[in-house]
Amino acid sequence: MQNGQLLAAIDLGSNSFRLEIGILEHGHIRRVEYLKETVRQGNGLDADRMLSKEAMERGWECLARFSERLSGFQAKFVRAVATQTLREAKNRDVFLTQAEKLLGYPIEVISGREEARLIYSGVANLLPQSEEKRLVVDIGGRSTELILGKGFKPQTMESYRVGSVKWSMKYFADGLFTRFPMDRIFGWHNWPGLAAGTIAIHDRAVMAAGARIELIFDGHAGHAALPHLTRDPLLAAGQAIVAAQSIIARNVDPLMGGVVSLTVIEGGEAQNQIPSRVTIKGTMRWLYDEAGDAIREGLQRITDGVAATCGVQGTLIISPGLGVTANSPAERDLAAAAAAAVTETRRDMRPAMTGEDFAWFLKEVPGAFVWIGNGPAEEGRDLHNARYDFNDAILPTASKFLTEVAKRALAGG
Repeated sequence: MQNGQLLAAIDLGSNSFRLEIGILEHGHIRRVEYLKETVRQGNGLDADRMLSKEAMERGWECLARFSERLSGFQAKFVRAVATQTLREAKNRDVFLTQAEKLLGYPIEVISGREEARLIYSGVANLLPQSEEKRLVVDIGGRSTELILGKGFKPQTMESYRVGSVKWSMKYFADGLFTRFPMDRIFGWHNWPGLAAGTIAIHDRAVMAAGARIELIFDGHAGHAALPHLTRDPLLAAGQAIVAAQSIIARNVDPLMGGVVSLTVIEGGEAQNQIPSRVTIKGTMRWLYDEAGDAIREGLQRITDGVAATCGVQGTLIISPGLGVTANSPAERDLAAAAAAAVTETRRDMRPAMTGEDFAWFLKEVPGAFVWIGNGPAEEGRDLHNARYDFNDAILPTASKFLTEVAKRALAGG
């Protein structure tokens, strides 16, 4: 293979699917792009070793997205492998037939020992050269590989059918909603700046969805006095930071709400050297899915465009987080009536762009989430501030509210 050849590897794991693209440079492969999606396909394998339709669809959707990034790759420069979940699944051929059509490349279901060999090879090539014996352990979703080796050569390899997903399903299968089944759910959040004991109810969105983002620019390092011999990722990062501010202003409907905050920049160690890599980190938040989609598309467009302009490689990684904390209509109305029966209420508060774990519950069952005022946020005593002080005097109101909600719900409200 020649210098500059792009290579791609796809790993269909039991927990996550990964796509990694590298470029061959003087006998070494340098990573230029990395995509990871938490598919949790191993969760869809039942006691009869049949893969559920939902698990298959999650995998197919992910591979369809990977296919877009692989457009133009020759098959001989792409390798896709599947591991323990598809080793076990009796109906794997059903999944693989459609998966290969969507991906556009053949998918090989490898043995446990081949998986172990590949794991050791990857680790050994990243570690400093050494002739000492090495033990490599990889704990996956449905299997764990142990490899003893020396240098770049694995000597003893074993793969065991023990993994994080498999064990969590075996020992923690009866989660909250299975152990304590419910038809609806209600909760509240303390809110500084809102009059103490006052309850605020939102029509729909209460708090925003969010995700963590990374923009990675890989260039060619060199002396700061010879910038024409480099490919400067710091220049690309600067342009991306400025361009990202246009996403909300020009690509998102002002009435939908969205925030892109870039908060960390990493790159470079010497004042007289242009670095080889710069990473920008931050978060994206939105109240409507349309806004979230627009932010994702905007970040990808900026990453690709700036990279092309500056002659560097750009990679965008978006790690999914919380969904929108959104009230269901019937439960919202019940919560509003219960609140009005015990205290003052407000229906004019805007949603917050912060996130809330209660969103996970609202994905399972309908419900409502309200704010109960903590009183004035004086001298910066707001949420997530060292000066914040919970107002114990609001607890009776909170208890009365939840009691009233329960009474009305049980009465058929």
